[in-house]
Amino acid sequence: EAPVSSTGEWWAYVLIALAVALLLHVIVGSSGNLAPEPSPPPKEEEEVEEKDPPRNFSAAQLREYDGNDDADKFDSKAGKIYICIKGEVYDVSSAAEFYGADGPYALFAGRDASRCLATLSFEEEALANPDISTCSSLEIDQLEDWVNKFKYIKCYPVVGRLVTPARRGPITVEELANFKGTQEVPEGHCDPPLYVGVNKKVYDVSFGGFDMYKEGATYHLFAGKDVSRALAKMSFKPEDVNSREVSDLSDQEQKIMEDWAQKFEHKKLYPVVGDLVA
Repeated sequence: EAPVSSTGEWWAYVLIALAVALLLHVIVGSSGNLAPEPSPPPKEEEEVEEKDPPRNFSAAQLREYDGNDDADKFDSKAGKIYICIKGEVYDVSSAAEFYGADGPYALFAGRDASRCLATLSFEEEALANPDISTCSSLEIDQLEDWVNKFKYIKCYPVVGRLVTPARRGPITVEELANFKGTQEVPEGHCDPPLYVGVNKKVYDVSFGGFDMYKEGATYHLFAGKDVSRALAKMSFKPEDVNSREVSDLSDQEQKIMEDWAQKFEHKKLYPVVGDLVA
């Protein structure tokens, strides 16, 4: 016969049994089912990419958005596909299988496809001359169907409007000062004209640069001015911003000014709308 446990041993067994019962209650739960695992902490809300506001596009700028991943392209143009229909520019990059290099509608990438879609034409002639004023009412209806498809069915983002820049001509400093981007937005534009003079030429930077030069922006002090000297000296000083004197520039400063002009004209593709005259 086994010896009888002492009182202290008996209480130890009781305490162990209670601890086990308590542990099972926590694990199993009052419902008799296994207790669910604790929920992971909520993930931090992902930042939503801020979209650029709609902007003015020239035909030359639009051509850059043909989907080709060209290393020479400036900013974030590479890989993006834009198409214009009836003045509005759509981002169709999400449908690269249709509008990309190997897609059936690749010839529309970076172009105004209005006349082509109205007439169901794949001819370069219709792309080179997208005017729809001579289209029949049936063709216009067909074009409207494409607009509805792009805007409301496919929901391609509208990123801007295709705008014809002002015709190039002589511009005085006094005339230049009238184009600071604060005037009324012309019909068919996203932004009002905003002119900047560099190295004897006048550029309309509302074509893609409006947010940098508009009222309240960092470079608004350049709006409506010949800023050749300021850019050459990389200066925001009033005596440089408000001076047109470039005869005393060093060779290096002259080179910097010319580089800025090259960037405006060949990288940013800002339209040249005038030549500065005294």
